[in-house]
Amino acid sequence: MSKLVYENMPDAMLVREFEIDIEDRKGGGAKAIVVTTITDPTVPQKELSDLYWRRWNCELDIRSIKHSLQMDVLRAKTPEMVRKEIWCHMLAWNLLRGVMVESAKRNDVLPRQLSVKGTMQAVESFTPLL
Repeated sequence: MSKLVYENMPDAMLVREFEIDIEDRKGGGAKAIVVTTITDPTVPQKELSDLYWRRWNCELDIRSIKHSLQMDVLRAKTPEMVRKEIWCHMLAWNLLRGVMVESAKRNDVLPRQLSVKGTMQAVESFTPLL
């Protein structure tokens, strides 16, 4: 942020803080603290908690896109080609998620319960037959 913007920031900010239940890395229960600037008391804690988990899933999806599709390093050299590279990765991601949705429907599970890497391997194994 610029010096001017920084100087115009308030000295204090009102926030809302609450605990949510989470699963730790070993599968046990734990608590996490969520801090938000949404201080309106008419907004239920459950709604804020649900927003937190939706945001968390977005972060996981971005990480999955970057790692599963080897998008952690873009190889193009010009801005135009970088945009094309990103769009190609998004196309591949959406096609892959489409396969996951169809598979999830057939097996009565949620798509988020399926492995992106496993789905990629399954699709790649059928590529010679296509």
